[in-house]
Amino acid sequence: MVIDIVLDKLLAKLEDGIIPWRMTWAQGLPCNGISGRFYSGINAMLLSSYPDPRFYTFNQVKVVGESVKRGCQSDSCGILETV
Repeated sequence: MVIDIVLDKLLAKLEDGIIPWRMTWAQGLPCNGISGRFYSGINAMLLSSYPDPRFYTFNQVKVVGESVKRGCQSDSCGILETV
């Protein structure tokens, strides 16, 4: 279930000494590197501990003519829409 994945990620950050709901403003808000759209809610909280606030999908990296380093790890985000 999604709640289990989110809970596991939050607990792992807390065990690493990171308080995910405290924004570290020095690096900026997490955003999509192509569109500039800021992440919100739980996605912003989960992505806020990275040193670079820009995030790309694999396909976005290919479109701009770059490549992903072998061995890099991905992270998950979700989109919730009202029905």
